[in-house]
Amino acid sequence: MDYIRYHRKRDRARLGGDWAELIARFAKKYAPDAQKVLDLGCGRGFLVHEFKDNGIHTYGIDLRNIFEFERPSMSFADAKSLPFRDKTFDVITEAYTLSDMLELQKYNHDKINAVAKEALRVLKPGGCFITHPGNSVNLSFFGFKDVTEKDNYFFKKGIIAVYRRPT
Repeated sequence: MDYIRYHRKRDRARLGGDWAELIARFAKKYAPDAQKVLDLGCGRGFLVHEFKDNGIHTYGIDLRNIFEFERPSMSFADAKSLPFRDKTFDVITEAYTLSDMLELQKYNHDKINAVAKEALRVLKPGGCFITHPGNSVNLSFFGFKDVTEKDNYFFKKGIIAVYRRPT
């Protein structure tokens, strides 16, 4: 079984659907009119494809060269210095990127702060930042408003967190 199928099968069993589908559902709920989405740490592009399949203009960036960036919607870029104009995106997503930065890459909070500031810069006022796992970093410390529903199963378990950029 290849890497992609293994992880999607594992996530479906654990989450009742794979994480890309789950994040897309929350984006639709919290930003139903979203036209542009940015996925930080896009990896192989699960989320990019999930949103594109739903007709949303989606861009992905990643620092790792785990696939050839031959698609124009995915590129090699650093989340601490995003190559996009201010207030470009309605939604920013990340799956395992912030937690990997803290746990695996041993990034300090200054680097996480730089990512959060860049996300604030390129996110439109009122836009959403959706994180998975949701308990990896509390973005409300960086100027985002936490809009998670505390009684929702996915929020209680720390699986998803949704933050909104103030208007």
